[in-house]
Amino acid sequence: MIDLPITPLRLAGDLPAVRFGDDAANAQLVVFVGAGDALQAPDYLTTPDWRLRMFFQRYYGRYAARFRVWVIGRRRGMPDHFSTQDMAADYARAIEEAIGPAHVRGESLGGLIAQHLAVDRPELVSSLTLVATAHRLGDAGTRMCESWLSWAGDREWGPLFRDMTKCLYDGPGTGLSEGALEVLGSFVGMHTPKDPADFLVSVRACLEHDTLDRLGAITAPTLVIAGDVDPLFPIERLRATADAIPDSRLTVIGGTAHGSFLVQPEAFDDAVLAFLDDIAL
Repeated sequence: MIDLPITPLRLAGDLPAVRFGDDAANAQLVVFVGAGDALQAPDYLTTPDWRLRMFFQRYYGRYAARFRVWVIGRRRGMPDHFSTQDMAADYARAIEEAIGPAHVRGESLGGLIAQHLAVDRPELVSSLTLVATAHRLGDAGTRMCESWLSWAGDREWGPLFRDMTKCLYDGPGTGLSEGALEVLGSFVGMHTPKDPADFLVSVRACLEHDTLDRLGAITAPTLVIAGDVDPLFPIERLRATADAIPDSRLTVIGGTAHGSFLVQPEAFDDAVLAFLDDIAL
């Protein structure tokens, strides 16, 4: 495992970020994170602890050897009814000022946002990797997010974190039993946010998102990649998303749920890096 020197940053619009990887690389890789960003401490990216540094090494280390990698969160205090397209406009300003054209990787909610960025600001998107995301939630995903809204609004963090953990890891490829998932979710649930407001905005934005009629305008080469048993974005949503984007491909990581890149990182990274190699030819 390589040691990643990490530079914390504040980008335009007060977006928290970290930068690491090959500073000599011409290619930039920008990562938009998922809704869990809003459940972290406001300074978790700008003052990364050892656990976050290990996470970056484990899941982005192979990219850091070839790209300058930027992981960007969202601002705190987002207005009510702030949409995924509004969030994309925030990211566009930050990328334009600090980074320039980049390979964009959006994870879950970050992938919903990245869809709008690719349509509205195509000159900033060299390629698009949509991770565990689609043009809209599936029916089960809608019900799940509605439960998350209820729990977060009532500050019932235990059931919220247990359900989010199951969403990430409950697939046959994880090797985790139902009991192990319960224990893991309970442990994660011990870390509770002070204010649910930004998480509520984030989940509402997920529920309102539907870009099927916009995806045909994406010009960047695109990879849609996700688990085959993702409860938020089922396989039919993934296929519809890939089919709607002109220059796209779909890769499914077998036996994984919403956290495909966490559960099968080698297979996941192999597929993403092969895609990035192909478009570089």
